[in-house]
Amino acid sequence: MAGGAWAIWALLSVHTDSTVPWGDATTTALSLGAQVMLNRKWIGNWLLWICADAIYIGLYAYKGLYLTAGLYGLFLAMCFVGVAQWRATLREESATARTEREKVAA
Repeated sequence: MAGGAWAIWALLSVHTDSTVPWGDATTTALSLGAQVMLNRKWIGNWLLWICADAIYIGLYAYKGLYLTAGLYGLFLAMCFVGVAQWRATLREESATARTEREKVAA
């Protein structure tokens, strides 16, 4: 992920007029990593989304884009709901599997 952020920073620094290339590169790398993890249904994706969204909020506020920062605040809240729902589903699936094993063993 750090290598990806560095490569994106290098591109942004040379080919764009971004005033926050490190922030843009970091959030892009985190978002791409989180999306790959989400596609593979890894629960750890939520941590990357939470970190990316928190940084996005700061970046957009710094740039004076308060409405967009607010939108990312909503996305951040959705991340916390998502991780809670995923954990609840994992607990339910684990309990169901345990019950099925007990039925087979009996």
